Amino acid sequence: MAAARRLTNSGGVPWTAAYIDTIGEVTADLRSNIAAEARAKIIYERLINLTDDPGVKRHTQFLNDP
Repeated sequence: MAAARRLTNSGGVPWTAAYIDTIGEVTADLRSNIAAEARAKIIYERLINLTDDPGVKRHTQFLNDP
């Protein structure tokens, strides 16, 4: 039988449930997720404006599309 894989981050630290950001109330979690997506969109737009590399722009625009 194959050994089970352990989930780790890039530093080899095992994954824990502490990585999940949840409040425990569905509407509050949804609002938190929407706010996080809005912040990410702002960052993507800033990154697009900071680079001249067409490949980086293309990939960042892909992430920024709804």
